Amino acid sequence: MRVTIKKIAEIAGVSVGTASEALNNTGRINTKTAERVLQVADSLNYRPNSMAKALISQKSSTIGFVLDFYQNIRTHMGSAEMLIGAINEASLNNYDMLTTIASKDVNIIDHGLNLFNSKKIDGVLFYGVRPNNVAINKLIEKGVPYVILSGGIWDDRIVTVTLDTVKAAYTLVEYLVKKGHKKIAHISGSDQTYGGIGRKSGYLGALKQYDISEDEGLIVTTSYGVEYGYNAIKELLLKRPDVTAVFCGSDDLAVGACNYLKEINMNIGTDIDIVCISNDKQFVAYTPKLTTIGIDFRKMGRLSTHLLFEWLKNDGIPDKKIVMDYKFLKGDTA
Repeated sequence: MRVTIKKIAEIAGVSVGTASEALNNTGRINTKTAERVLQVADSLNYRPNSMAKALISQKSSTIGFVLDFYQNIRTHMGSAEMLIGAINEASLNNYDMLTTIASKDVNIIDHGLNLFNSKKIDGVLFYGVRPNNVAINKLIEKGVPYVILSGGIWDDRIVTVTLDTVKAAYTLVEYLVKKGHKKIAHISGSDQTYGGIGRKSGYLGALKQYDISEDEGLIVTTSYGVEYGYNAIKELLLKRPDVTAVFCGSDDLAVGACNYLKEINMNIGTDIDIVCISNDKQFVAYTPKLTTIGIDFRKMGRLSTHLLFEWLKNDGIPDKKIVMDYKFLKGDTA
């Protein structure tokens, strides 16, 4: 038999209204009275009806995590780490997490807005938003609580927790320049995402700083994935055998590139240097050990969720940006 608030109130010797105040932890009743009500509820194994509670409060006690089709947990371990961090933070705030992947034909932001408008979620986290997404302005205009993970540090429109990818890319390319390299190529996973744009900007900025001419023939734009890194460096070296170092936009691109270099018996770290960004956990045991930029994706998920809860609890937009630190991790590839 289901335990009701009326039954709890009767046993605790209080009104139904007082019992409800205690169970919802409003802080508006005497502490001893609240403790007595909670003890009775616990002894009866009372469990609140979450659906009824949501109807009354107009809150779902659920937040959404929407991933772009191309940045989902099947292909990118960083996404899985972000999700773990987000779920842990949501749990600490007594919230559930609704996770969904937008299909190729659906705008990721429109997907999140539909969930919000249907009252299924109180706020939403996005990963994989592109800066040219026309729905960003719609999201802002509607006042929907949101945080974009890994957004552009330069985009003043958005609320985001991110890495300064421009600075991180600059750090890697500067390292190569100081090793004496001048023919430094860049294999990019995308020129449309915040991360891809930032990486290319940092790469070009470092070349300019050290008076190395920009050479479009040294930039290859492909997709993220081991197979794309393999094909990209194969194509690159056929056209430009003078390349002595490569900055890859992600660890999986670097692994693909290294796989090809090993096939053609080039000594990685001697004949050619490879650097990358991500420190993806699925490649920690890869040989040779990657020289990369370490990103704490789980922390990014946790901080993004914390920022979203600040918005929800304070009923207003929080500080717009949190920029995370990164670590330069020297391996054997450069």
